[in-house]
Amino acid sequence: MAITNKLLNLFLVFLYKWHTEEYGETISTLKEGGFDLVDDLFASENPEAVANLNEDDSKGLTHTLAEEAEARGYVEIEGITFTLTEKGFYAAQRLLYPVKGFLEEHWKWIVGSLFTFITILLAVIRLTKCP
Repeated sequence: MAITNKLLNLFLVFLYKWHTEEYGETISTLKEGGFDLVDDLFASENPEAVANLNEDDSKGLTHTLAEEAEARGYVEIEGITFTLTEKGFYAAQRLLYPVKGFLEEHWKWIVGSLFTFITILLAVIRLTKCP
C-alpha cells in the first residue's frame, strides 16, 4: 500500500491532537503518550481517510502509517507502541496551525518589513509636506 503525504499528514495531526488533549502542548511529555500499533483508532475516527482503501489495507493502517512516520523521523516505535518525536510534534503543529508556524519561523522578516514600510511612509509624508 502506498502512503500518500495527505494521509500521513492526517495521521500526524490526529496524533498531535490526541497527545495535546491528554498531556497539553508540551514536548516534555512525548514519551508518556504512547500509541498502540495494533489499535485502529485512527481509521475509526477518520473514516474519510480510509474511504478509498480496501479492507485489507485499512486493517493494518495504523501500523503502516507508524512505520512510514518512523522512517521520516516523526515517531519512534518501541515494541508494540509508538510515540511522537519532537520533529513529528512540530510538523503536526505546523500542519494544524500554519499561520502560527509561519509567524514563529519568520517573525524577524515581518518585523523588518514593518519597520521598512513605516520608514518609507514617514519619508513620503515628510517629502509631501516640503515646499
